[in-house]
Amino acid sequence: MSMHFIPQLALKGDFARISYFAVDQHIRSKGLGRKIEEYCTNLAIEKNCDRIEVHCHSRRTDAHRFYMRQGYSESPKYFIKMLA
Repeated sequence: MSMHFIPQLALKGDFARISYFAVDQHIRSKGLGRKIEEYCTNLAIEKNCDRIEVHCHSRRTDAHRFYMRQGYSESPKYFIKMLA
C-alpha cells in the first residue's frame, strides 16, 4: 500500500489518500488486506486525518466490495485529464 497524508490549507480536516493497494492474488481472502488497511487507518488517525480517500476504477468490482466491507462509502464524482 502507498498512502499519502495531505494537509488542508483552506478547509478543516486533513486527509489520507491511498494511491496504490494490492495484495498478491495467491494470498487474497486470508485477511492480509484487511490488516494492512486497518494499520493504515490507524496511521491516518495518528496524523489527525478525518478521512481516507481512494480512487478505484469501475472495473475493479472485487476491490469495491473490499472497501465497502472496510467502511468506505462511494463518492462518484471524479474527473481525470489525460496529458499524453
